[in-house]
Amino acid sequence: MRHRLVRIAVSLAPLALLAALQDPRPLPPAHFGALVTCSGDNSKVAAARTLRVTDAGTWAKLWLEHLGQPIPDGDYGWYTNHREIPEIDFEHCTVVAVCRGKRRNEIGLRAVEAFVHDGTTTLRLDPKSVQSIGAAMRTQPFGFFVLPRVDGAIVVEENAQNRIGGEPIWREIARLE
Repeated sequence: MRHRLVRIAVSLAPLALLAALQDPRPLPPAHFGALVTCSGDNSKVAAARTLRVTDAGTWAKLWLEHLGQPIPDGDYGWYTNHREIPEIDFEHCTVVAVCRGKRRNEIGLRAVEAFVHDGTTTLRLDPKSVQSIGAAMRTQPFGFFVLPRVDGAIVVEENAQNRIGGEPIWREIARLE
């Protein structure tokens, strides 16, 4: 009987060791930045919306809409690319497009950070704004952010803090599945 208990204890020892080595705390988020950012204040997309773009056809239509150019029927001619649409490697990347609609004194968006935690990617953005004397400047700000391709959800947050030097206050503006 004693040998049997010793054998059981010896056979369970590796499992006990593995259990002791397991850290019950969650892994910290993996931080990274946007690979490419394109931002400004004069998008022709009038209605505010946030999109996840994962293919070249959707990207071409969105880019042309953003520029206010006619959108062709069918597939865009990428071989000649006469309209000079930025080419994205959608096999390895995804685009988060943020069109802010009609605003005042906002001139674009800055990617502060991106990170993956528990399978969800979070992209944090800071609106870029200016002071104006007299009438406010009317804008239609946008930001296109090229990120490494991810499979899970992408949460887009903006800094709602509007005081110079204040700590960021992150507010979710979109969840893209």
